[in-house]
Amino acid sequence: MLDPELEVPCPGCGRKFKQRLSGLNHHNRIACPHCGKAIEISGDGADKAQAELKKLEDMFKKLGR
Repeated sequence: MLDPELEVPCPGCGRKFKQRLSGLNHHNRIACPHCGKAIEISGDGADKAQAELKKLEDMFKKLGR
């Protein structure tokens, strides 16, 4: 399964951390592991990335059969 990491800058403490795309919930919210601030991955960029990953996974499944 493809599961790329995103580098997320925290608007609360300013530190960056890595978050796997699969770790996003259906609200596209995560918490900073350093300060606990809730961060919303906004825009349709996250939705588009998840949709493209799903397409790639489906393609690899078909190739594997």
